[in-house]
Amino acid sequence: MTSELSSLERAGCAALVLDADGRAKDMNPMAQKLIGEDFYLVRGRPATKDPGSDNRLRQLSSGLRSRRYASPPATPVVISRGERPWLMAEVMPLTTFGSDLFTAGGAILMLTDLKSLARPNALRLRAAFGLTAAEARLAARIASGDGITAAAIALGVSRETVRTQLSAVFAKTNTHRQAELAALVARLGLSGTADRSWSTSLGA
Repeated sequence: MTSELSSLERAGCAALVLDADGRAKDMNPMAQKLIGEDFYLVRGRPATKDPGSDNRLRQLSSGLRSRRYASPPATPVVISRGERPWLMAEVMPLTTFGSDLFTAGGAILMLTDLKSLARPNALRLRAAFGLTAAEARLAARIASGDGITAAAIALGVSRETVRTQLSAVFAKTNTHRQAELAALVARLGLSGTADRSWSTSLGA
């Protein structure tokens, strides 16, 4: 295992080293634990069971050979499992970790288990995007991996209400899918422990 992978393992991050063709050359133990029915390797390339997620993942890891040394990281994508956001995948050049392997087209694919993150703070979501209290509660659920049905049950509302509120959340956050919303919240660092009374203090 490379020093980059060892460092990411100690930091609690699942990661794979990709070559210029997007094939996995190595991975740390945390990444190995994610390999299974929903996330796997096909001819060495990361793939997923969900067709939409698989297409986004292939786009993310493609073209590594043509990326320049100083090019910024690609926009992360969220891999779904069923209707639920599951993993956030980000490709980072190995130069980010002080390695010269990027000259050979290498990169690190980092995977974040969205279900392992603290539930997003609804108060922060409301302040950041101008959401109503109900929209903020829903956004926190969706961004932490709940599907529409699970969110409806947890919030005590109908699926139709969830869909209506979710459309408003998408409009206010400039996202279009649950996976995009989850990625946005994770990237902005809006998760964290909220005040225990947030669910009541937000009001209706």
